[in-house]
Amino acid sequence: MKKKLLTFLLLLPLALKAQTFIYDGVYYSIKLFTKNVGVASSNSTMFYKDYITIPEIVKYNDVTYTVTSVDNYAFTGSEGLLGVTLPNTVTTIGDGSFSGCHGLTEFIIPQGVSTIGYDAFYGSINIKEITIPNSIKGIMSRAFSKIENLVIEDGEEALSLMTLYNINDNTPFHICPLKSIYLGRNLEYQNSYSPFSDNSLLETVTIGEKVTKLSSYLFRDCTGLKDIYCYNEEVPEVGLYVLASDIAKNVTLHVPANSLEKYKTASFWKEFGTIVSLPNDNSAIENTFISPKTINNYYNIKG
Repeated sequence: MKKKLLTFLLLLPLALKAQTFIYDGVYYSIKLFTKNVGVASSNSTMFYKDYITIPEIVKYNDVTYTVTSVDNYAFTGSEGLLGVTLPNTVTTIGDGSFSGCHGLTEFIIPQGVSTIGYDAFYGSINIKEITIPNSIKGIMSRAFSKIENLVIEDGEEALSLMTLYNINDNTPFHICPLKSIYLGRNLEYQNSYSPFSDNSLLETVTIGEKVTKLSSYLFRDCTGLKDIYCYNEEVPEVGLYVLASDIAKNVTLHVPANSLEKYKTASFWKEFGTIVSLPNDNSAIENTFISPKTINNYYNIKG
């Protein structure tokens, strides 16, 4: 009996190891005890290249599986990869999954993704714009590295930005040379580890009407700020040291016309050098909101 038990325990890790298969030129790993799979690593940085479209479902051994994730390090270092289209069934983009993919110049995160892992796009230096869907609940440290234009879509639920090792450079966007930000919902992050502080390149911030609070240190030492557009008619709450008064005095604050006097007398907001009314139409928000680009679907010969 002891010998059988020992044999079982030795074989258990092999039994529990996720099974991997290739479908239409892409590796997938089966999630244990489910009919779900994740896009998996090929263990070769030369394997994935050109344009890849991941389908919602794949088949293996006459079983149909739903693609629900991009696994950790799935495409890491695939410099020949030029584009990836993900289905809306994907809920997780794993750690390092697209890190070092220098061939990627744009990427659309599908609605349905709830988490983006550590280093997910770190080192993918040619992705300059990214839109964070309102389905995303959390983003891990150093997820992005060279984003210049960031859109965080409108949403009721706060977006959690997680930092490992308690180092400011490890925040999800801190090392990005951001020039413009659309902030569509509240942010939650650890203490003073703001994702945008100390960014001297940041010029324009647009704050959507769903934002009710600016958390502490959010734009601290962003010395290049020129314009902030705030669309909430109710003056948002403000944490500690969001923006120093000596910087705010050189920034133009644009607010709803019927709330102009509220902002002019509210703590923190009244420190802006110029406070003006937003136009009645949406021209200002259209100029500052970077809409997700539409990219083509790419198919292979079987597609």
